[in-house]
Amino acid sequence: FEAVDDLEPEGPIVLLSARGKPFEHRHAVRLSVAGEVTLLCGHYK
Repeated sequence: FEAVDDLEPEGPIVLLSARGKPFEHRHAVRLSVAGEVTLLCGHYK
């Protein structure tokens, strides 16, 4: 998370997780109005 703070993102930050809800088209549409979106993906085994 510190690396993201260093980037100083201006838009929403989305943390993707295998335990979370599926990222669907409707979510992308809602986020598309932002000038910038940061997607964080973890490492899964």
